[in-house]
Amino acid sequence: MTNPGCAILSESKRLPLVWEELAVACPTWKRFLPDTRDSRDVPWMSDDGWLLKTAFCNTGDSVTVRELLPDRIWWKRRLDIWSHPRHWIAQRRFSTTTVDTPAGAMFPCLGVYTIDGKACGIYGRLSSTPVVDYSAMDVAVLVERTDEENQP
Repeated sequence: MTNPGCAILSESKRLPLVWEELAVACPTWKRFLPDTRDSRDVPWMSDDGWLLKTAFCNTGDSVTVRELLPDRIWWKRRLDIWSHPRHWIAQRRFSTTTVDTPAGAMFPCLGVYTIDGKACGIYGRLSSTPVVDYSAMDVAVLVERTDEENQP
């Protein structure tokens, strides 16, 4: 399976930077997505309230949080952000509540699959670190129906 070519727009983490210029409203996306800015527009070097990631970050592979990186990687990322600022975005950091599991406290990540704007599935991942990256475990997401939903 592949995404259609137009997904290059919606898959880019830089899409929120042009929302106001689009003729399409994105109220739910705007409501739930953390504040997202061009990396040049925020003081990410002095304010730990921001993380950085590449525009096409996949499974957390380029999420950059200073205190979570070894010095060598931090310096490499800083150089890349300064050299290629249009490849990066800054996003307001947020805290995730851990969930208790048999393996200990884990950080969850949920995503919703959609077809023609309608939810059709959910994926879940768990990580032992706040950044849910390629090493996270895939998990089943079970949804319990309420009594009202079970009525014919």
